[in-house]
Amino acid sequence: MKVINRLYLIVATIFCITLSVGCSSSQIVYFDRLTPQITNTNISTNSLAIANNMIINDPNRILKKYNITSKDIEETTIVNLANAGIFQTLTLVDSNRFKETPKGTIIPNDSVYKIIGRVNAQNLLTLTEITVTENLQKTDLYIDTYTIQIKADNFNRRTTPQRQPISFTTELSVQSDYYDGFIKELIIEHIGQNIAANISPYWKSVGRVIYDDSNLSKGSKAFNKGDMNEARERWSEAYEKTNKESVRAKAALNIVYTYEVVDDITNALEWAKIAFENALIAEKVGKNEQDEIIITEKDELSSMAYMYYTLLETRKLELDKLEKQLNNK
Repeated sequence: MKVINRLYLIVATIFCITLSVGCSSSQIVYFDRLTPQITNTNISTNSLAIANNMIINDPNRILKKYNITSKDIEETTIVNLANAGIFQTLTLVDSNRFKETPKGTIIPNDSVYKIIGRVNAQNLLTLTEITVTENLQKTDLYIDTYTIQIKADNFNRRTTPQRQPISFTTELSVQSDYYDGFIKELIIEHIGQNIAANISPYWKSVGRVIYDDSNLSKGSKAFNKGDMNEARERWSEAYEKTNKESVRAKAALNIVYTYEVVDDITNALEWAKIAFENALIAEKVGKNEQDEIIITEKDELSSMAYMYYTLLETRKLELDKLEKQLNNK
């Protein structure tokens, strides 16, 4: 059966508002999960060495204003990659070894072999160039937006006969009234996170809503103690005992989380579908002449369940991609 969101952005907005504000009988919870890298690069999870040979292009003098150096970017990149815990060996190659090469130029193959052999790494990632520009066409006087382009070279000595150029672009928006020290940290962290996310799987924080109605209190108590299995059992009991579809929908959505957090997407999808079916009944969601379900702004539970289901479908695709990336030896 086809589902139509009348103004899909409204449904997305409802979900985001619920996550950021919460309902009177709910709480927002967060968990970190491993997420596939953004771009497809031939970087092994066995061992990685990183070298900083970066030239900085700063036409608007953004990095100069906040005294941001290539060393800051290098260090933050290493920290983000280390936190991901993906690589068996992660090494920072001393950039002094590149003194014989002008900044921003490509390192000859013989030097790459020499360095990569010295650190015994399967991959050598060389940061080569970063360009930071400011979007001068502001839509908000208090928001500054920067476009950041990063270039690097990856050399995999086992599978790639030559260097693989890597390039990606990201945007960062910051409030212009933040003090300079905080803006500096935001820019550095944003660049480091994006470099890491484009060359490696990374950890990402995800927020979800857990319903705390009185009918679900036993499960919520176990959940707050960190006992996910016990919480699932108590919420399942609450689901079976009630005849109220709204309570059933909330219980089912809570159960979805207990499966999602361990990446059991099959069971999570099944319970998301159950939550959606009960929410439709509880909120008396209508259909059009083509038997298509019409979700509107007032259908909060139905919107939540439907959005949750689509997020889980996306996660299922992510896990398939992640498995391939982690098996890239």
